[in-house]
Amino acid sequence: MRFGEKLFKLRKEKGLSQEALAEQIGTTRQAVSKWENNQGFPETEKLLQLSNIFETSIDFLLKDEKSSNTVNESGYYVSKEMATGFIANQKKICNYVGIGFMS
Repeated sequence: MRFGEKLFKLRKEKGLSQEALAEQIGTTRQAVSKWENNQGFPETEKLLQLSNIFETSIDFLLKDEKSSNTVNESGYYVSKEMATGFIANQKKICNYVGIGFMS
C-alpha cells in the first residue's frame, strides 16, 4: 500500500474530511488530495503532524508494505569491539603470510 492509500484509509478511519485534515496540519484541501492521489508528498513538518494525528510512525506512512517484510533478514550480528578485534587479528595474519612469501 502506497502513501496516498494509507493516508486516505487513516483519514476515513478517523472520520475526517480532506478539509478538516488540512486545517489541522495547516495546509489546503487540494494538497491533501494530491497526497492521497500519490501526486506528491508532504513536507517533513507535515509528515510529523500526520503521524501524530493518526498515532502512527512516519516509517509506516512512507514505506510500501510490499517491500517492508519481503526479505527475511537473518544474519550474524556482532559488537563493534568484536569486529575491531577480528579485523586486527586478520591484519596480523596477513602480515605473517606476507613475511612468509618474502622469505
